[in-house]
Amino acid sequence: MKTKAASRYHVRALHSSDFSALQKLEAEIFGADGEDVLCPYYLRLCTEFFSETCFVALADGRPVGYLLCFVRGREAYCTTLGVLPEFQRTRVTLLLLAGFLRAVLRDVETCWFTVKPDNDAARALHAVLGATEAGVVHDFYGPGDSRIVSKLERGALELRRARYERLGLLPKVAPVSSAAASVVATGTIDAFDDDDSTEEPGNDDDIVTSVSPALAADVLRRGIHLNSARVLPMGGAA
Repeated sequence: MKTKAASRYHVRALHSSDFSALQKLEAEIFGADGEDVLCPYYLRLCTEFFSETCFVALADGRPVGYLLCFVRGREAYCTTLGVLPEFQRTRVTLLLLAGFLRAVLRDVETCWFTVKPDNDAARALHAVLGATEAGVVHDFYGPGDSRIVSKLERGALELRRARYERLGLLPKVAPVSSAAASVVATGTIDAFDDDDSTEEPGNDDDIVTSVSPALAADVLRRGIHLNSARVLPMGGAA
């Protein structure tokens, strides 16, 4: 019999009815830590206008985590990843990333992130995904506020496809040249299930390129505020 830690997880795109659950998760994950929480208008935009690229994770039907991402043309802006503390050592974060990566691979060429220079966990997560740091924006949210801007390109994802497939982050396709057709054929990522029967993240030592395996395993399991990823001041940073 499965224990609570090994319960069945379900990740799906946001619904309009998830608004209250998002507010509750924001308060429990970030508000309880003394951090600012997202305003209700922001969350309502996620449930009503950007639901196809925003995801919620359920454990036996209970919302326990979420990931918010916005798409403009062929670019995505990933803003928030949060997981309740009691589920941060499970596969919830990994499954949220799987939904995000599949949406990115299907719809966009580049995904942007911003992060505070001292947020080592978020920077490590970006590196694990294959993102590169493109520059620094000063006074991003106000005087003295500096943010590192990182970008993740589809080519970087394809270079790491074999690793992501082993972890369940991307669907297996063969050969690589048929990847786009395979993703299109599967349709949108409306739901994604997991029963904890596959390999845990971190057991695959070659997942990391620029960060340690231990740190990579940790950030894949944790919920992290990735900060707003709007990079309009950067333009087309290289």
